[in-house]
Amino acid sequence: MKKVKFFLFFSLIITAFISSEDLVKKYYNNVFHGGKERFVFQYPDDRKLINVKYCNITVDLFPEYASLNIVYEISAKDRDVNCEFMFPKIDSFINKSTYSLIDENKDDVLLDSKLLKKEGNYDNFSISVNGESVKYKIETSDMLELEIPYRLGDEKEYFDEKMNLYKESVESFTFLYGWYTIPLIIKEKEKLKINITYNCGYYYNENYFDHTRSAIEIEDPALRYEYTESSMGKTGVSEKIFSYLFFTSYSLEEQIVYKTYFKLISHLIDSDILKIIPSNYKQRGIRYYWSYKRLKAKPSNNITVSLFPSNSRRLIPLHDFKFNLVKKRNYKGTYYEMNKNDDLVIEYNVDGDTGQTYGDDTVTVNEIRIAPNYFTDRDQIDNSNIPLEFEIAFSMTENFNDVKKYVEKFDEKDFYDLIDKTSYLSIYKGKPVECKFIRIRILNTSYDNNNIVKIRDIEIMRK
Repeated sequence: MKKVKFFLFFSLIITAFISSEDLVKKYYNNVFHGGKERFVFQYPDDRKLINVKYCNITVDLFPEYASLNIVYEISAKDRDVNCEFMFPKIDSFINKSTYSLIDENKDDVLLDSKLLKKEGNYDNFSISVNGESVKYKIETSDMLELEIPYRLGDEKEYFDEKMNLYKESVESFTFLYGWYTIPLIIKEKEKLKINITYNCGYYYNENYFDHTRSAIEIEDPALRYEYTESSMGKTGVSEKIFSYLFFTSYSLEEQIVYKTYFKLISHLIDSDILKIIPSNYKQRGIRYYWSYKRLKAKPSNNITVSLFPSNSRRLIPLHDFKFNLVKKRNYKGTYYEMNKNDDLVIEYNVDGDTGQTYGDDTVTVNEIRIAPNYFTDRDQIDNSNIPLEFEIAFSMTENFNDVKKYVEKFDEKDFYDLIDKTSYLSIYKGKPVECKFIRIRILNTSYDNNNIVKIRDIEIMRK
């Protein structure tokens, strides 16, 4: 059996390995990305007087975040109704303790314990009624949510300057609802349209630990991981999760929506990396649809999307390859830097522990594509050093003495089509090529005096 292969060497190696930290568990973003609305009435019987004709939810999936647009149509019967409209968010409360691990022969010594709050506010949240923006309040509550299977709370073990060992550990965590609220006056026989828009980052976990530890004892059991191996330790990066909850701790007591529409649009060039639950959707290209009439939600109606390279049948997992690009990060996300006329040599089927190959194992490649830097307008393209010509070489041997070469050229106009999109350019797409080694070289760029090119992603595909 082959040894476990760890995630690509060019994954981000966090500075924790270079510093005095032996273990770092870090969670990003919130576990909740939207859910069932609430209507709160001054007089409970008024609930019978309103009708929620439809709720139309559109989710645009991008590599690093999701963008949501939600529209409700509401009307009142018999008379005017005053109520409060509430849209949910989730705040997390984490009980964390710090322990001294100085004496291995004694129990851990508790030094400190504190309760931390992680607010689940959305980015760029806005709400309008009949096309006019309205001010909202954010309210807290003591309403629990128990339907979320994921963990929260960063943990680490570290040494101080005297090499004494300490541990920050999560003892417990709780998910409580908060609300974006607005007052509503629904006049008799009048239709109100409520429109909500916001962005939210995907939930995921990164773990960094030394060679003495097992990944199983570190991982969140609800997530799947891919790994990098280095001389400093191991790096695990989990799948990214988007979740929208129709069934919640309060949903059975709330207004029934006559028709509910949910549309998911993938702006990822390879939608195969998505795993979508529930699977009873209708699909048209990159769009996935659910529709319900008078939905009385069950847990099986909650929508969860996993973004994970190993979900794809075409995409060859990057942890099956070895090469020496280092992943960097800025406010737009992660990227790699390639130098013009330098060789990026990619070797298939390399053991992450030893660096040794598995003999003659090869891979058959049908397509190689790159995601260029993200552009929002033509000026950014004109002022950036973009790659215009690639040479791709395939070989069974490290010295490429049986090389098969291909050249792919681009024009600046090819990049204009990528404005405000996360799209890929195929630098090789043709007959399947069996190989052990792949060499990528940038031959030409838009600026002759600049050798550095930013690439956000590289994908190697089978047929």
